[in-house]
Amino acid sequence: MVFRYARNEVCVATLGILHREKLSSKLELKCLEDSERLILCGPSALSLASPFLAVHAFAVGGVGLATIGMMSRVSLGHSGRNIRNPPKLTTFALCAMVLGFVVRVGFPLFAPQQYLLWVALSQALWIAAFSLFLLAYFSVLVRPRIDGQPG
Repeated sequence: MVFRYARNEVCVATLGILHREKLSSKLELKCLEDSERLILCGPSALSLASPFLAVHAFAVGGVGLATIGMMSRVSLGHSGRNIRNPPKLTTFALCAMVLGFVVRVGFPLFAPQQYLLWVALSQALWIAAFSLFLLAYFSVLVRPRIDGQPG
């Protein structure tokens, strides 16, 4: 099961993203963030943490990473490019998304009085992540396939 693999191989998944070895590592890290969301459901059910943290863990981390990860892989694959060699900005986009997840979900646990600051900073990181994706993949998406195949 992917969930267990991602949970047990956190270091491998993180290294894969940072060193751009495997595009699928993004999805493994996304599964790790899904496990964090499930972990946050317990404290929120006991009123020890905001119930919105678990929802935002899924939205910011899970959906954000899955979106950038899949768009990266599909953009490269369907344009005839090597999926094992994504643009360098992809790494920075993913790091911004992960940092946005940590700021949005982790920081309010330890400093809830600064909640609005964490939300605003997380929003800025989310926008930065998708802006970096756009910078990296705009030229890939508007040009014809490099292998000459139709599509």
